[in-house]
Amino acid sequence: MSFFPKPQCIRLPNKQKIMDVAHKINLSDGHNLLIAGTGLGKTTYVLQHLAKQRPIILLCPMVSQIKQLQQDYASSKEMVFSHGEMSNREEVLSAIAQRKSVVMTFDQWLHYRHATYQTRHSPATQLNFDPYTLVIDEVHKLSSAGSYRDKAIQPILATINGNQFSQVLYLTATPTEHLCKMIIPTLTRYFHIEPSNPVQRQITITHYDATHILNFYPALCKRLESNALAGQSKIALVRVNNKDDGKAMQAMLAQKGYRVMLINRDEMNSKSCRDILQTSELSLNYDVIICTSILDEAVNLNNRHNEIDSIHFIGRHAHPEEIVQFIGRTRQANPPIFIHLSQEMSKTKIDCRKMHAKIMDELEGMYLNMISFLTSIKNMFSQDKIRDLGDMISSKVDYVKMLNNMSNEAFEVRAFWHDGQKIILNKSNLVAKLYRTDLAKCYSNIHYLQFRIQQLLPNAKITLSSSACQVNKALDKAFKQAKIALIEHQKQVVPDVMASLVRAMKSNSIKDYPKVIQYLEDSDILFIQPYKKDEQPLHYEIFGQAVFLAQYVTNLEDAHQILLNDKIELIRKIDYDYQSNPIVKAVMFGLGDYLKKSENLNITHTVKDIERRLNKYLQRLDCLATTKHFLAQHPFKYVELVEDKILFKHDQIINFLKRYTHVQILNDKKSLDCKKVIFLSIGGGFGYSYQASPKTQHSKKLQFEQKLLDKYQFSGARFGHLIANLPKEELIMLDCD
Repeated sequence: MSFFPKPQCIRLPNKQKIMDVAHKINLSDGHNLLIAGTGLGKTTYVLQHLAKQRPIILLCPMVSQIKQLQQDYASSKEMVFSHGEMSNREEVLSAIAQRKSVVMTFDQWLHYRHATYQTRHSPATQLNFDPYTLVIDEVHKLSSAGSYRDKAIQPILATINGNQFSQVLYLTATPTEHLCKMIIPTLTRYFHIEPSNPVQRQITITHYDATHILNFYPALCKRLESNALAGQSKIALVRVNNKDDGKAMQAMLAQKGYRVMLINRDEMNSKSCRDILQTSELSLNYDVIICTSILDEAVNLNNRHNEIDSIHFIGRHAHPEEIVQFIGRTRQANPPIFIHLSQEMSKTKIDCRKMHAKIMDELEGMYLNMISFLTSIKNMFSQDKIRDLGDMISSKVDYVKMLNNMSNEAFEVRAFWHDGQKIILNKSNLVAKLYRTDLAKCYSNIHYLQFRIQQLLPNAKITLSSSACQVNKALDKAFKQAKIALIEHQKQVVPDVMASLVRAMKSNSIKDYPKVIQYLEDSDILFIQPYKKDEQPLHYEIFGQAVFLAQYVTNLEDAHQILLNDKIELIRKIDYDYQSNPIVKAVMFGLGDYLKKSENLNITHTVKDIERRLNKYLQRLDCLATTKHFLAQHPFKYVELVEDKILFKHDQIINFLKRYTHVQILNDKKSLDCKKVIFLSIGGGFGYSYQASPKTQHSKKLQFEQKLLDKYQFSGARFGHLIANLPKEELIMLDCD
């Protein structure tokens, strides 16, 4: 049985848009779904027709969408726009109080759903949304983006489930029914808009026998060479999952004389990307544009058919929804589309409908099982004596973080959410898990992938092919060298960036490195960002990373080493466990007290001695029924539940120490019981000092060229003047602890 009600199908006459049939779309109170292909004018209908019937709150996933709409509707006095780069809260509050329409990003809704508004002549009153229609654009993002945007999506889900609006409208071109029903309440009306002469997309799915990310590269170069010989100026669009791979591809293509532009999250504020938003066109000054998923819903591209050569998807990272959304960016062009797949997948012919029904059942079963288990955990909250762990769990928010760490270990989801009053399930994250699972299922069989894309593009002509072509050694070597060159260039830039960060801190009177994050939250980042993105993009990026690391480590030297060794993601994961994993926290508190005594450092411990000690530290967790219940059904990597006691797995002791503590392992190649452990410092993993593990914090000096500048030698203006005028190559210093 379909979750969607019977559709009200509306076929558009030739070349007409939704605005031309707006009078046929009669929304009801409750939840309305409007499905229409990309380019048919869903947003135009909302802003030019619906907003004139009653005020609307339109939520869009991307800042770039708001910027483009803000430009298109700049003359409207009855419409206000808001996104994270604007500071217009009072303007938005006033607009809602005056019943004007507001267009904002998903993330902004959090600030207004329970807001009050006060004028000079009246007391503060709750904002009234009764007259409004809530419109959610690209509603499929509510199910796909919850793994990284739950802070934005959870308030939206709470709003639509709490009936805060009497009328809600959901817009999408790519509905996946078995995911939609997990997030949308019962639908009252469903409108399906179809063009009379839909564009027929030409899609080729090629599976390569050999696994290599550059399998597509020879075919792309052949197309570019053909364009050059014909004197044609055309753009090839390439969608990759990894921005660093994109950079390496850019370097290789540039060596062959091709002009290549990158579009990713780091580049979106560059002049070239801003130009795309302003003109809604890709510049013909480029032969190739390599982008990430940031373009899936970011901008409409009005380049003509003779300006777009082809579209290429690299790897199995794009969900069919994302493929169709990305293709839909080209509004006026219908170029050939190529999906290049190298990873292993089945090519056996199957009954795709039966497989699809089976997958839908599996996903629903997975969802119900997760809900059942996590609800049982939630019902055990009252049994946990968190007051006995005051130094480890100081608030309900800390408690939620701990529970989320365990659910992340068990299901790869942050399962719980504190809404300010109570702990509830984080539905956005749970559904995002289903989305990732669905994505993997789509690429399990090439015929099933074709079936799923065809569901969303029924008029597309989709061809399947296989290729035995292999990337030759020269091409493979060039790609590896390009990636190595990127890494080496980054290492060369890091010292300059750290020197600039020290100067920026001193000129802004920031004495402690960790306070950089707090400072930036209260100030404009451009105030201390010394680099311009267009002029020094790598310096700009690494400076941002150096600032980002201030939330994880306590001193500049550790940040310096992490950047040199490209360990940001690893450190983020370790810090997450220091902050929230009950096993790691209990052990680090115990070891911190033990290693405070200097005589316990640099002495040899047996594995059995260490195991007894660490198991003793775990006894603190005996008061947590939820932790034991988790371990009973979903054992963690390092520990297990034995007769209602949490104990380390004997064969995981050394692995745990290597990851979370600063140790030397003697006899590391011998059998487990022959190994010996020496604690080198009170520091955490890799010897770094982590914010989230207070027992590891200590001060270090940042040093360049073997020169050391002690901060205690100078003070006040004298010190600031010295730092400001010190050459980069001589700047060393200084922990700001």
